[in-house]
This record gives sequence, C-alpha cells and structure tokens, in this order.
Amino acid sequence: MRRIATPLLALLLIAGHHARAADTKGIITLFCEGTVRSGPGPADVERVNERVIFVNLAEHTVTGFVTNAGSALIANIVHVCDTSVGFIGDSTSSVLGTIDRVTGATTVHTTTWARDKILGGKITRGLSYYLVCKAANRLR
Repeated sequence: MRRIATPLLALLLIAGHHARAADTKGIITLFCEGTVRSGPGPADVERVNERVIFVNLAEHTVTGFVTNAGSALIANIVHVCDTSVGFIGDSTSSVLGTIDRVTGATTVHTTTWARDKILGGKITRGLSYYLVCKAANRLR
C-alpha cells in the first residue's frame, strides 16, 4: 500500500473576500481556487481554478469534491459555528475537510480504496485540496 504524503501548502488569502455566512438554513455556494495534491512529488500538485463547493446547511451536507476516479463525494457536516464548518463522509471513498468561514481557507482530504486486479490487493489513492474560497451568496 502506497502512503501518500500531504504536506501543507501555503494558502493565499484573498483580501476582502471570505466564506462567512450567518444563517444556517440555506445553501452557500463557494467559488474556490488553490491546489490539489495527488502524490508526494512536485509533479503531483495541480492548480485548481473555479472549483465550486455547495454547503447545504439545511441538509448538513457538503458537495463539490471528487475521487481520483472522478466519482462525486457527499460529506456530512459534523461541526458548524460562526467561524468554521467541519465535514466527513465515508463509503468506498472518504472525505474529511474544514472550511474557515472567516478567511475562506479550505482543506479537504479524499481517499479511495480499490482492488488492484493485476497485483491482487488493496490500493489507496488520495487527493488533498488546499483552497481559498469566497461565497457567491452571503446568507444574512
């Protein structure tokens, strides 16, 4: 099983923009940019532009992330307050993340488990997103 390193990358803060919302009864649409890491090497980092994340506070879900295979992930919100949103999801893939509602800093780790048909065994693949998001709609 290959272990994937996920060192923290510097997050750029966008002055004047943040992902804070005071209402807990709606959907917050976030537009994000930053990087995604798929492995330990320098070539395993890609720039992310125009990533859209939906935070549905009424249904307690976060969507907008995918596995290495392109499958959509739905995470359950496990923590929400004035300053942050925490979420996790698990099935054949897992997702774990936080969104800072003040600065927009968003960190998300996804993991996918699969069977390697050639080598016969379980393999793990992961993606780590390091983003800065701003809300398209601010709930008040």
